[in-house]
Amino acid sequence: MKNVDFVAIDIEKLDDSPLSVCEIGMVKVIEGKCTEYHTYINPKAGLSRNLFGKTTLKHITDSVLKSSPTFKDVYSDMKEFIGGLLLVCHNKGADLNYIYYNEQADGLKGLYNMFIDTYDITHQGLEMSYKTVLGKSLPNHHHSLEDARHTAELFIHIQAGTDVSQHIKSDYIPSKEKSHPGSTRYQTVSIEGLDLEDDLLTDYSFYGKTCVISGESAYRDTIKKRLEDIGTKVTGSISGKTNALIVGEGVGPSKKEKAIKQKANNPEHFHIFSQHAVADMLGIS
Repeated sequence: MKNVDFVAIDIEKLDDSPLSVCEIGMVKVIEGKCTEYHTYINPKAGLSRNLFGKTTLKHITDSVLKSSPTFKDVYSDMKEFIGGLLLVCHNKGADLNYIYYNEQADGLKGLYNMFIDTYDITHQGLEMSYKTVLGKSLPNHHHSLEDARHTAELFIHIQAGTDVSQHIKSDYIPSKEKSHPGSTRYQTVSIEGLDLEDDLLTDYSFYGKTCVISGESAYRDTIKKRLEDIGTKVTGSISGKTNALIVGEGVGPSKKEKAIKQKANNPEHFHIFSQHAVADMLGIS
């Protein structure tokens, strides 16, 4: 397959809500020539920020966002810029997830037709993928236009040595919106009190990590197998060596208690993710 023309996209958001989108960057590549699109967004969910928004997105000020257009305001311009080309992202569970829920909220549809998630090819976060494939560090990470440029550069290099046609997909739907039969193999309690850190999955690598999966979802068994395939150690209980807890609709009561303590004692070492977000990251449908 010859190299395809495409648009690379990166989207940032302020807090846990997909409706807190605050910045969009895109790079269009047609026959090797690049054009760019960038805008800040006044978030539909307001200006509240989680820890990631407060620390990593400090360059995006509230005053800038207050005077910026809404997602709906720029939608037609974005659609025209993409122009039916292949959309390339790194972690569809982030960028395409945000597009999906903002389209739903505004009654919009059809921003893009086909997409490729470069994570499905590299199985690493953008920063590590950039270093592995291109052999250099990632500058100005979490600036949307910069990361769209990084994703475009990454995809150009991938195309040079890989037939990417097998990775082209359509009709992205977030995992939790899909209908799957439930399961009740395990006794669980509410995950209330656990702070999910799904935003970190954009750059998180499970390779070499030790993880625990708790609670139910249709993806639990597949997540375990996929993680083990990429070099993750999946154990049954939380210990000082555990790097991540991946929770379903509920969580085992003893694991919940241990997770709260572990997060308090090792906030930079131990993280808590939802099974839905990890499934999206790993390309599980």
